[in-house]
Amino acid sequence: MLSRPVLITAAGITSCLMVLYTVSRTGHIPGTVDPPILGALTDSPKHVLVTGAAGFIGFHLTRALLDKPHARVFGVDNFDKWSDLKLKQDRAHELYEYGVALEDGDICDLEYLTDLFIRENFTHVVHLAGRSGVRGQDLDAAAIMENNVECFVTLLEVMKNYKNIKLVYASSASVYGSSSPLPFPPSHPVIQPDTIEGLAKRTVELLAQGYCKEFGVQQVGLRFFTVYGPWGREDSALNTFTQQLLEGEVLQVFHTREGRPLERDYLYVEDAVRGVLSALDLSPAHCGQVFNLASGQARSAVDVVALLEQQLNIQAQAVKVLAPPLEVVRMVGDVQCSLKQLGFRPNVSLNQGVQEFVQWALTYREQQNRSQKSKQASLAQKFRDRLLSERNEREERLQSESLARRNEELKAMVQQQRDVFLQYAEKNNIPLPDMTRGPFHFYPGVDSPGGDIIKATSLKNNPEAMKKRCLEAEQCVAFSSAGMLKSRVKPPHLWQQAAFSSPDQGIYVADVDMCAADLHDCDEHAVCNKTGPAQFRCTCRDGYYGNGQTCLPRYKVDEPLPLDVKRDGLISVFNGIDLQGMKTAAQFVFFQGMDSLGGDFMVAEQFRGQPKQLQSICMDIPQCIGFNSNGMLKMSMSRPSGWIRWSNKDSDGLYLLDLNYCELDLELCPEESRCQRHAPGIYQCTCEAPLVMVNNQCIQVPGYRNMSAAVYPGREVEVGGYM
Repeated sequence: MLSRPVLITAAGITSCLMVLYTVSRTGHIPGTVDPPILGALTDSPKHVLVTGAAGFIGFHLTRALLDKPHARVFGVDNFDKWSDLKLKQDRAHELYEYGVALEDGDICDLEYLTDLFIRENFTHVVHLAGRSGVRGQDLDAAAIMENNVECFVTLLEVMKNYKNIKLVYASSASVYGSSSPLPFPPSHPVIQPDTIEGLAKRTVELLAQGYCKEFGVQQVGLRFFTVYGPWGREDSALNTFTQQLLEGEVLQVFHTREGRPLERDYLYVEDAVRGVLSALDLSPAHCGQVFNLASGQARSAVDVVALLEQQLNIQAQAVKVLAPPLEVVRMVGDVQCSLKQLGFRPNVSLNQGVQEFVQWALTYREQQNRSQKSKQASLAQKFRDRLLSERNEREERLQSESLARRNEELKAMVQQQRDVFLQYAEKNNIPLPDMTRGPFHFYPGVDSPGGDIIKATSLKNNPEAMKKRCLEAEQCVAFSSAGMLKSRVKPPHLWQQAAFSSPDQGIYVADVDMCAADLHDCDEHAVCNKTGPAQFRCTCRDGYYGNGQTCLPRYKVDEPLPLDVKRDGLISVFNGIDLQGMKTAAQFVFFQGMDSLGGDFMVAEQFRGQPKQLQSICMDIPQCIGFNSNGMLKMSMSRPSGWIRWSNKDSDGLYLLDLNYCELDLELCPEESRCQRHAPGIYQCTCEAPLVMVNNQCIQVPGYRNMSAAVYPGREVEVGGYM
């Protein structure tokens, strides 16, 4: 008998066990013979995929299918971190001993699932994988939606290509909300779940219905009520109460504020499995057909505790705990439709089912106690390790195959684009790159840094195989003995001595004309000339100045500006402000010995060291805002903190127009800051108090509320860098 109950609110205890309204998991009692499961499975040959096979219902279903003479079964479980992993491992080992083919796999993985359906010729899929029975502080809505909805979509995406495969999927009584009529009818047109889990399960039902209508996926849904029995989940009501009774702990039983205990529809796992077996042979009358799998009777947790007291011969010490607000007070399923169409009729009473469960729980508890005393890894743990090793090997294979497929797709796409370009070039007499590669020249003991495109480690120290691979690659011009294919080699004076183990190792360079192959990096205003195998030199054309990789137009007195310089000058208007007009009233500021890297657009090297002439030239060109004493005209500047010192001569340095750069660009500073002149030619951003500048953002930092702009002056901005 229960001791005198005491009402305790949820806020008055440290942790409330969510022991009701759960979906349990199943198995057989070691050392005993299970009663036969009388399912309606026909003798037609079947190859059934069971997802969540190491779960409660999946475990019992998998064993039941294996007992059928014309059925084969393949189990998949991902042993996720949310489940009772030890119990899952033990179930998995039981299945292995029973002869079930089982894999550690994730049905959320599209590549894995696609490969699995190719490997196995399934006729049926029973989808039991998912996350359920989570409440309170452990509730992770995103994870519930991912595991129940997104992973189900992955399964449906694969199955829409196999219209001959029938799907039986698990839903839950959680789809029924407190507004549903009793007993809960599966045909009720308006279903309003009260919980995240209920919303997820209802979404699964709608998705199944949609894929049935759109793609012809054959499917039947099963709404499981509170399934219980041997091998049930550790967090189930029955398991929790049993362990608390054996440990002498106080049981916490959910009640309403009026003192009424919550009631659930308890279904023994063998009856649940029999319902699944019947659904495998059902030809659904329409898309979206679902059935209740329930006993049709509601029993309270007080009734369950009384049965456990009787079986364990232990008097319970229990308290009433106020149920969470979203818990439905009474849940009972209408099974008339299941009876008529599935022939489903529960056979095991709650009294008998609890007796079977207690026998298993005591045996399993004794086994676990013996296992804990032994320091050796259990057979179940060893089997789990083997499954994990097989999964890692399989994922490596799938990843390799996926990469190979993508490479082939990319090659086909590139070839298609190349063919289109070749046809266009031939039609319009456009010269094509010449990728003719002559013999490979060997240079021992050295390597060229950079230019790597592919590492073929398996082919290292095999020059013939590497040569073949290099010739297959579109832009390969060299390779090293270490197995690295290269699209570029540096000039020989930049090669490095490599730590090769023998003198016959080094770099192999093809005799290819990098200029003709269009594999050079010369400026558009430069000429490329071959200087050796995969070697070239860039030289700026007449009228341009630079190193060949960058060629700037030369300023010529009394000659028109180049077209590209004129083009840039036409767009030198910012926020409606004419830059040329601002320049007329501005003065140049000189920074001795400094230079700003980048921003160069033209060179007047004939006026090197003549600042007056360079100032006049800069004022005449609209986009020019400064220059250095070497004659490099600039249209933008880097941050002053990034300037370099290149000379100690008093006459050398950087000249910058002292313009109002804040007025030129209203987005120069981040939000909630102001732009102001810091020094001639240099402007800074200062955050509005009490914000401070961090990574060019104005944010509030604890402890710096009263920091002033003078102490924390912001940062120097990129002067002219926005132009």
